[in-house]
Parts: sequence; C-alpha cells; structure tokens
Amino acid sequence: HVGGSVKVDGFLNLSGQITQDNWKLASLINGWVRHSTTFNSAEYFRDSFGIVHLKGMVKNGTGEIFRLPAGYRPGKRELQVTFSNNAVGRIDIETNGRVTMQRGNNAWVSLDGITFRAVVFFPVVTPVVVTPITPVFL
Repeated sequence: HVGGSVKVDGFLNLSGQITQDNWKLASLINGWVRHSTTFNSAEYFRDSFGIVHLKGMVKNGTGEIFRLPAGYRPGKRELQVTFSNNAVGRIDIETNGRVTMQRGNNAWVSLDGITFRAVVFFPVVTPVVVTPITPVFL
C-alpha cells in the first residue's frame, strides 16, 4: 500500500530491490522524425526517484513533438532550454504530457539532458519476500 504504514512487533526481514525503468521510444507526431542514426532516437524513462529523463535529436516537425503518458508528466508546466540548430531553443512539457518546441529552428532539436520530476510516480519494485522470524527466548 503506497503511503500506508506497517506495524511490526518483533523482527522482520525484507528483501528486494528497486530497478530502473527502461528507455521508451517516443511516438513522434506533426512531421517530427529522428535526426539520423548518428544520434539517439527520441526516448524517455523515469528513474527510481521519479525523475523523467529525455534524450534524442529530432528534426523537421512543427509544434508538439510527442506526448508523455500518465506517470511521466510534470505537476506544473516545465520550460526547458535546449539547443536547436546551433542556437538556444525552448521545449515545453505540459501537465497533459505534451512535449512541444516553442522556440528554435526545426532543422534539429536536441532533447538530451531534459529532466523533471513526475507528478505521480510509483517506483518499479521487484516483489518483496517477507520472512517472519520467531524469537528465541533463553
């Protein structure tokens, strides 16, 4: 139960591990395409702390580049600085998941290094094995 509490009278061993999310390929829209095989595809992932990371280089589109799914969106609109055709550009990430180029040149736009905290985040956790321990009284 997320946000719950646990009361233990005695000893309790927990084991398991938090694993990282895998990179997910973004579904490009509005004419945006991967720049070339020299650069990463447009992708995103959420780390075990709830930080969303973007990477890749795109070109030739207008406006919205792709949309992030629920769980990968910011709590407030994010304005992120980027490089765009060797100049400064701006990428907006909205609470509905829209990732949009607001300023820059669409000859190429970098998504590398863009990060933000997801508003709702559930860590990827492997199952926890609970082993009760019977106390021994001497």
